[in-house]
Amino acid sequence: AGRIFKPASADDPPDLPRVRGLSFADAPVGDSPAGPAFDAVLEVLNMGALPDSALPVHLIAAISVDAEMGLTVEPVAPAGGAPASSDVASGTTSGVAPPAGASPAGASPAGVPPDATPSDAAPDTADAGGRVAASAAASPLGGLRAIKLGFSDYAAKYRRLAEIIAYLKQQGQLDRIESIDLNDLNRVVINPLKSEPLLDDQKEV
Repeated sequence: AGRIFKPASADDPPDLPRVRGLSFADAPVGDSPAGPAFDAVLEVLNMGALPDSALPVHLIAAISVDAEMGLTVEPVAPAGGAPASSDVASGTTSGVAPPAGASPAGASPAGVPPDATPSDAAPDTADAGGRVAASAAASPLGGLRAIKLGFSDYAAKYRRLAEIIAYLKQQGQLDRIESIDLNDLNRVVINPLKSEPLLDDQKEV
């Protein structure tokens, strides 16, 4: 497990998560160990195989790796919605199958942490629109197009993500959110879809 065994191709099953941004220097080739970026991708995939994971593997369309910003997960598009990216199969990809059958990562209380910050900045993806929001109810992750995880503390970030998703569902807001930035757990940033305010007063919660 955790070895690159073939290049990505059009014949691959469509539900395999694609990985972008890795180089052969990151991968375990021959006697060379895996680099930190490769290990980070495996950790996220392994956590997605846990029961009750906040970000299950089958809901991950792609993982983008950036040397500075870390990992960004692109969820599977809701039924009828557009995928977050049209080139998720590009770059160095791996057919990694994470193990199953581990214990739950943590509980998911229905309250949002006090440091989660609705952002009034323009979302990262320019083509977000009502078409995605209208079909988002079909996905457990709503209309989310990006979840930024960085390079560390994934267990804590998955717990926080579960709390935020539970809260947004309770408030009926999940289908209006484009991205969640968990890079800094002391200041989580929630970006609404371009034309959708997160909360009426746009205040920090």
